[in-house]
Order: sequence, then structure tokens, then C-alpha cells
Amino acid sequence: MKSAKGASLPEPPPRPLFSPRETQIAVLLITYPRTKEIADQIGITEQAVKNSLSRMFKKAAVSNRYELRAYCIERGLHVAAGTRLMQSCT
Repeated sequence: MKSAKGASLPEPPPRPLFSPRETQIAVLLITYPRTKEIADQIGITEQAVKNSLSRMFKKAAVSNRYELRAYCIERGLHVAAGTRLMQSCT
């Protein structure tokens, strides 16, 4: 990318694949396999969790929660997001 004066600018950081809420659900999916447990942990309805999971399946190009869980673990999402969540709780 070039500035108006022709100097190179650094590339912007990549946009996260998941929204903050979806990231929160992804982290919880590692520990809580049931939709109700995830919903209870963050105080939303089970349907809201299901809707988020459906969007996440499409974004990650997976077809079920087990593949999504593996996708998140492989990319370290649960570690990075879990660390941020833990820091926000202290």
C-alpha cells in the first residue's frame, strides 16, 4: 500500500474471523459441549448460541461444532481469547 507521497505504508492487521461474541462462544465451546451450558455461562438464550454457531460454521467452513472446536484449537483461538477473557475478569 502507498501513501499520497508514494511511501510504503504497513499493511493493516488482518480482521478477526469471529466477532467478539462469537469468539467468546468459541472459547466456551472448548469447555462446555452443550448449547445450554454456553448460554448459561454468558447469559444469552440457547437460540442465540445456535445462531452464532451457525454463522461460525460458515465463516470457518466447517459443518459441525466438533469441527469448529478443532478449528479453534488448531489456530490457538482458545488460548489467545481465553487469556484476554481472563485478563478482563481481573
